[in-house]
This record gives sequence, C-alpha cells and structure tokens, in this order.
Amino acid sequence: MFIYSFPQTCVLLEWSEEQQTFFTNDVKNGKPCSQINVNGVLIVHIFKNYTEAHLLMENLEKYVLL
Repeated sequence: MFIYSFPQTCVLLEWSEEQQTFFTNDVKNGKPCSQINVNGVLIVHIFKNYTEAHLLMENLEKYVLL
C-alpha cells in the first residue's frame, strides 16, 4: 500500500532494504523532503516529531534487528 497524502508536517520513519537501516525523512507542507518508496526504501511509520521516530528506531535496532 502506498501513501500519497501526508500531514502538513511530520517525520517519516523509513527502512532501506539495501543499507539494512532505518532513517528519517521530513515532511514539510505535505511533501516529503526526500523521494519516497524507491530503490527498496519503504515507509515504516509516520510520526509527529523526531523524538517519537528516534525512540522507535532505537528500540527496533536494539531489540528486533539483533
């Protein structure tokens, strides 16, 4: 399922299949700053801010990806 509409401002948590890592992508004025859903990069979740995104990212890397 692809997401085509975003809140005005948010943070996307994305997964890179090629690099095997998570990263964030800012959304400003409803548009992602970096291109989405290309080259094995998938949106994992949408967050209100970086604090929430990094908390989940740290937990996933620490407890799930071991």
